[in-house]
Amino acid sequence: MAVTASCMACKNGVSLSAFCAAKPGHAGCTTAPLPRPAMPVHGGHLAHGLLLCLAWALLFPSGAVTPRFWKARWPTTWLKVHKILNLSAVALTLIGVVVQIVATQRDGSPHFAHTHAILGLTLTVAVVLQPVYGYLRPPKKTSPGRRAQLPVRVQSPSTKRVAWKWSHMLIGYGMIGIGVFQLISGIRLSWGLESLYGVYGGLFGLAMLWGLVGFMLAPKASAKAAEDAPPSRVGIMAN
Repeated sequence: MAVTASCMACKNGVSLSAFCAAKPGHAGCTTAPLPRPAMPVHGGHLAHGLLLCLAWALLFPSGAVTPRFWKARWPTTWLKVHKILNLSAVALTLIGVVVQIVATQRDGSPHFAHTHAILGLTLTVAVVLQPVYGYLRPPKKTSPGRRAQLPVRVQSPSTKRVAWKWSHMLIGYGMIGIGVFQLISGIRLSWGLESLYGVYGGLFGLAMLWGLVGFMLAPKASAKAAEDAPPSRVGIMAN
């Protein structure tokens, strides 16, 4: 029975790679070269990676946390900021996909031939449909105030509005999670793009900082709104 390379390496006090380099024909040592990534890097692949990093590490996460942490600070403008950030990310995503399709065509490689490309196409379709779903937001339910003598009408979320809110939010967070997987799988398809890990981490950190600043400013904004509210309105809200 032949002694395996790992046993011989351990017996001789050397690493398995060093032993196999000295005796490549020994049992347990593979002579096949390590598999290389699927494609080399050129300008098209790098542009695709940078555009998608900007969209999925900075703009989409910043847009996702804006309703949660900036609504109190910007009660009338948070939705506009949310739309601008997300629509900008959609535009960069579409540009990045077109850049990659052109680069793949130039390489002579088949289109959508692996998981990264197929999932990327699916994610692109979903990210185009998500703003449409956001536009279909159901209206709030309006009912008379508790004090009939005052001309106050109270708006409360309807059942459809609550269901839409949670589904829209969870779909958005889910797509951002898939975007992280796409970054990792995309870098593993190419060699020389490892620096995009740092780019993605830095941009994602800026998005989290955006949310943190909004979270810290929210209590001050809520206190100021309570001070500025008319006495009659404060009384109704307290009832």
